[in-house]
Parts: sequence; C-alpha cells; structure tokens
Amino acid sequence: MSEERLGEALEAAGYAGTWERRGDRIVLDAAAAALLLDDAELGGLDLDAQVLTLRMEPKDRLSLAAALVGAGLNGGRHQVEYTVRTDAGERRLAERGRFEADRDGCMRGIGVIVDLTPDAAPEAGDTPLEHAARTCMALHHLIAELPEGTAMMRKLADMLLLEFGFRVAQQATQRSGG
Repeated sequence: MSEERLGEALEAAGYAGTWERRGDRIVLDAAAAALLLDDAELGGLDLDAQVLTLRMEPKDRLSLAAALVGAGLNGGRHQVEYTVRTDAGERRLAERGRFEADRDGCMRGIGVIVDLTPDAAPEAGDTPLEHAARTCMALHHLIAELPEGTAMMRKLADMLLLEFGFRVAQQATQRSGG
C-alpha cells in the first residue's frame, strides 16, 4: 500500500495523531497537539499530561486515570475514550496503545488517538450510502456508551457497521472500475 493510500485510510478511520506517555508526562505528535491543544507547535515536546486532562470532561478524567493506573502498573493494552474541549468545539476521542517496561524498568506507553466525533452533516461528495455509514458509526459510538445490558444492541450495531463497510468498499471498487 502506498503512503498516500495509507494516509487516506488513516484519515477515513478518524486517525488524529500519536501519543507517548511516561508517568505524568506526555508527548503528542503535531497532528494530535493541533487537535487536542490547538497548537501543532507543541507536537514533539515533553509536556505535563495535565495540559490534556484539564481539557477533558471531569468524568472522563477519572476513567483515564483508572485506565492509566492499570496499564501503567501491569503493562499491556491501553484503551480509553474521552471528550475534550478545544477551540473548535467538543471532540470525542479514543486513545489506544500499549504500555511496556523500557530498558530502565519504567513503564512507557505509546499509541494513537482516533477522533470519534460524529460529523454533523454529510461531507461534500458523500453518497447517501456513505452518509448512512457515517451516521451508523455515530450510532455505534453512542451505543457503546450505554450502560450494561445492551449486548444485543452492540452486536446489531457491529453487524450493521460491517455491512455498511462492505457496501461502501464495494461502491468504491465500482467507481474505480475494479
């Protein structure tokens, strides 16, 4: 896959940047710093993680802290969702990655940030199928936030999202003459 196609695929998936954590310090790439902190020039700098947590919804701060404690103590996969307030408005994000001990035995986490914020309107050039798929993705994220006891809704939303993915890919193949 070419770098251009990889970039397109990452953008389509909501890729928003990378992060690296050590203790209470965080390093964001320029894309993540622009989205989360409204300043791409903070990308690559070793920052106090509070610059990010202060922009988060209070309930999400607790979820992030709990996830970081677990991953930071035991290592392994790290996954958490949160809402941040930026100059552009509220963004719903997913932070995913892995924590492992470095050479000195200190825990280091590295991963990606995915923007889950649903689009308010169809993107220019979207077909009705693509718009419906985006709407389904937003519904999928909302269902994921519901309390326990919604396993069937989650399963149905997953199935619907897979079907939309298949149909959108099929449509793209037909457009490209494949």
